[in-house]
Amino acid sequence: MRILIATQNPGKFTEISNSLKSNQGLKVIGIPENKADIIVEETGRTYMENSLIKAKAFYQNDVDFSLADDAGIEIPVIQNLLGVKTRRFGAGEKATDQEWLDYFLNYFQKFKGEQRVAYFKTFLCLYKPDQIQYFEGILKGRLAEQQMCEITPGIPLSSVFIPEGFDVSLSQMSIQEKNNISHRGLALKKLNDYLKKGLYE
Repeated sequence: MRILIATQNPGKFTEISNSLKSNQGLKVIGIPENKADIIVEETGRTYMENSLIKAKAFYQNDVDFSLADDAGIEIPVIQNLLGVKTRRFGAGEKATDQEWLDYFLNYFQKFKGEQRVAYFKTFLCLYKPDQIQYFEGILKGRLAEQQMCEITPGIPLSSVFIPEGFDVSLSQMSIQEKNNISHRGLALKKLNDYLKKGLYE
């Protein structure tokens, strides 16, 4: 089975491909050169809609599925400012990871205690024209008041998001530990279980 991971985000590609390696008989590929210049307009109102838009945009006939993810952070104290618009918040999509995170941390300085509770959410879309499956993952945590470690390229918020029950950020965890608890890891576990049924049953 060949799956194209439909992301141009290096951090997401690494997380997803590492998780899928446990499925023997599955070959993971990245976006091919002939589609490398595609710019996807994420016009969906939900993570589910955006993940489908991206999966469709990069699907091609020589793979069994394309797999796309859409994720964001939701912070109850400022409803509707983030979510599917997370990367467009503040410094914007064209800012570097560090510029984006610096703006984010400065904006949230005024929020304390329970106001820093946050939820990371991910939707994965496994797509081919006659079959679409979705897998959701949600992780509760809190925002650190300062950057806790070096940024993982493409996922700056992981360096300031502390999962519930932990004292370290997602980016400070080992790959295995992070995949076991993260929003994307939880969605990927559901995806892996689904794929194993298709590969081995």
